[in-house]
Amino acid sequence: MTRSDFVKALKNQTSDAAFFGTKQNLEQPPGRKPREQDVKLSAWYMGLGDSDRESVDAAMLEAAELAVFSFLCILDGVSTVENDSEKGELQLQYIRSGEVFRLNDPADGLLHDAYNDVCREFPPAPPERSEARVYEVAPASQLRKQQKYTDAMDLHAVSPIASRSGDDSPAISLPKNEHRKL
Repeated sequence: MTRSDFVKALKNQTSDAAFFGTKQNLEQPPGRKPREQDVKLSAWYMGLGDSDRESVDAAMLEAAELAVFSFLCILDGVSTVENDSEKGELQLQYIRSGEVFRLNDPADGLLHDAYNDVCREFPPAPPERSEARVYEVAPASQLRKQQKYTDAMDLHAVSPIASRSGDDSPAISLPKNEHRKL
């Protein structure tokens, strides 16, 4: 995985998913018995005129992108998570088939700058259909193989390790916006 691949996938999995998931929640709160707060927000949002909804949408996208940008600033070391004068360093690694890739190597440029470039170059992309069906229950390792970074789906596993390790514990495939509400 290249740093560029990571930043594109990150944008899709975070700010794009947050924007489209929040918009979907505002248009139609999830669940058979949505939370009262979600119903109130939906009524407010749906009561807005088209121009006002577009302004809210733009503000939601800006907030989502700023949150990811700010997190990447922490990973890049240009924002801190410590109050001490001596600071540590965060290293982000991607490991696949035993090969280790450092994704936030300062020599390769800064992730927050690469993220801003991707945000300018690619407009928010709505989720694509996944091979995993919404609410499909199966072993976590099977569902994980079906996932795409563009599908805005998460695994909710019985075991917190199952979604990462290839464990065969049962899991359910959920839209991100609904997973957040659990």
